[in-house]
Amino acid sequence: MLDYNGASPAGFPLSLQASQTFSERRYLSAPSLADLDGDGKQDIIVATRGRLAVAFSGAEAAPPVARFILGSNSLACPVPADLDGDGRLDLLCADGEGYLYAYSTGSPDLSPQWAGLGAGPRRTGLSLRVQTAPGLSATGEVLPDRLCYVYPNPVRGGGQAHLAYTLGKKDVQRVTVDILTTSGEAVESLAGGTAAADGLTNEVTWDVDRYASGVYLILVQAYSSSGGTARVIRKMAVIK
Repeated sequence: MLDYNGASPAGFPLSLQASQTFSERRYLSAPSLADLDGDGKQDIIVATRGRLAVAFSGAEAAPPVARFILGSNSLACPVPADLDGDGRLDLLCADGEGYLYAYSTGSPDLSPQWAGLGAGPRRTGLSLRVQTAPGLSATGEVLPDRLCYVYPNPVRGGGQAHLAYTLGKKDVQRVTVDILTTSGEAVESLAGGTAAADGLTNEVTWDVDRYASGVYLILVQAYSSSGGTARVIRKMAVIK
């Protein structure tokens, strides 16, 4: 899952670990998003070649919140809708043999955020609900500490580290990211994005291939017209 600026929100990418080991690759369908358990949060629903449609909450390493048995393997995107008009959300799944299955979830939430392939009949691949949801600016924090993190951490064998953060004010003019050794020596300076749409994640990528193993400090500074300068420091390890 990506924000519209290409950054990955907290908790993603999500690894969908299978309960079985297969001799051949098991593909997944395109996902749908809907609140299947009525907890007010959207679940991620995918059909599989394992004759199952499964729903995940999006929490890291969490088990599926629901499983739906299909007659055969399926790559068709599940569609959430109130099929029978009873005010409860249903889930429609087509399998590879041409059968259509409908399941009642019991959820009263009839507003799925991603209703089928490409987010709906228009196939836009874009959900605007996230951008118009209540945001973080009311907290008054320029750079909320709890929404600034590094992944993967540690970085093993070279590659890239990703710093993700969310801004709490819309008047942030610039963001700087400095990579330091534990003794305070600067090794690299990067520019961060200033997108402050409600709930939007910004992301900065650091290529660690040419740096030695060790612990590094990441200093993030956000400059706001109304809130001054906010700073957050994160530790990150490189293991080669």
